[in-house]
This record gives sequence, C-alpha cells and structure tokens, in this order.
Amino acid sequence: FIRRKTMKLLHIGYAARDFDTAIAGFMKMGYTKVHPEPAMQPVKNLKVMKLTQGDVVIEIMSTADAAKESFVTAPLAETSKDLVVFHLAYTVENIEDAVKELTATGDFVLLEPIEIGGGGSCKYCYMQGRIVGLIELLVFLNK
Repeated sequence: FIRRKTMKLLHIGYAARDFDTAIAGFMKMGYTKVHPEPAMQPVKNLKVMKLTQGDVVIEIMSTADAAKESFVTAPLAETSKDLVVFHLAYTVENIEDAVKELTATGDFVLLEPIEIGGGGSCKYCYMQGRIVGLIELLVFLNK
C-alpha cells in the first residue's frame, strides 16, 4: 500500500453548473484566484479555476461549451445541485508506482493514461476508487 507520507492532499475539485457563480461564492468566503483567467482544457471541454485561502486550494471545473459533453457532465447530471465535490487531488512522489500500487489493491481503476499537464510542469492521471470515488494523482516535474 502507498505510505501515507507519499500522498499529500493538493486540492478539492468541484464540478459547477455555473462557473462564474461558483467562483464568486468562494471569493465571498475569502478565497482568491490563483490565476486571473481560467485555464482551458479543450480535450475535456473544461474551463478550470483554482482558488486558495491559506493552505486550502480548490479547483472549480465547468463545461466550456454547453453544446458538448464534458468531463463534468455525468456528475452534474446525477444531481440537481449547482456545485458538487468532484474529486480529491493528491501529489505523489512517483506517479507510475502510485498507480501500480493502487490498481493492485483491486479498489482502483485507472481512467486514462498518465498525461503531461500544466504546460509540461506535471504528470497527472485520474483514478476511480470503488469506495473513495474519483481521485487525481499528480507529480510535479523539475522541482
């Protein structure tokens, strides 16, 4: 099993029906934007904004083009709520080893191959846990 110290919670990801309303709601609670403009993820049809308050980081994900399905379409279709916790993201020391260890338990399935993201600054993947739901694993490159 992955030792506790090798996985550290990085952020909580939310799926939002209304991107701007979700961001405004967190900003009213004292959160600030990490970047002035949202990041766009065309392959997943997403716009993404990270906000922070002290050591807490949240990520708001919303459909970029409402006429198309996106990475957050399914979880939002399962509820009438406007904002839902979508995933927890963890940093790991070695993403390949973490994926191997988690899938070996039989409780996790890799949803897509490990990819390079963040403008080449990290490797990441999403895994579906039988009990804990969707998680994202990240390892930052060139620390």
